[in-house]
Amino acid sequence: MATHKKKRQSKIADRINSMSHEEIAERWRQMRPRYYRWLALFTMLSIILYLINHALIMQYSAEALKRNDLLVKLIGVLNAGFQISSIFWMLFAFLVGMSYFYGKAPATAAE
Repeated sequence: MATHKKKRQSKIADRINSMSHEEIAERWRQMRPRYYRWLALFTMLSIILYLINHALIMQYSAEALKRNDLLVKLIGVLNAGFQISSIFWMLFAFLVGMSYFYGKAPATAAE
């Protein structure tokens, strides 16, 4: 007969389980400025990478792009960077939205 050891929860899980709804809502509100800063960073990064990538593509003809392998690789790297920064932009946009949704003070029961 095998005995199963109960896995001990982490300190973070213990803290979250012991927090009240008001404390959780306050924590979401405290994190909101941090999410906005990251959202701004990834917004700027996405815009810059998009503009540089498209400026390179518009600057050269299709024939010149086919002949220059380094330029094609650079455009590929810029495109990958743009896609990755866009994914992080979406992540932080959702986190900002969640901070408004979960950061609301819980409704108290009517007396």
